[in-house]
Amino acid sequence: MMEKEKAIEGVRTTILNPDDTSASNARAMVIHALRAGPQTTIDLREVWGVMSPAPRIFELKALGHVIVANTVDARTADGVWHRGVAKYVLLELRCDVMGHSMPPAANDSANVAASAQLSLID
Repeated sequence: MMEKEKAIEGVRTTILNPDDTSASNARAMVIHALRAGPQTTIDLREVWGVMSPAPRIFELKALGHVIVANTVDARTADGVWHRGVAKYVLLELRCDVMGHSMPPAANDSANVAASAQLSLID
């Protein structure tokens, strides 16, 4: 099983509901996905089931989360290449989507390192 598939299976055993399409659940899915590591718009749509990642990222930033993005070329599941796809990295988690403070994830420092690598690409 691929790493992302394992992560989505973990979501199925938490309070997050991959079948819930509400904006609040989508924000929670985005946070969960970004805590697992950098994610592209395509990843968030196809793997995590978030159909409108950009507005959810905007809302999460408004809540105080520090999320940066860079553009990459990425392929969708049907094999089509897309240029200029956003790749998001969570640098700092301010609170959960309900406003409660959150402990850092074990790999949050890895996300900071990934962000540094993204900035070198430009």
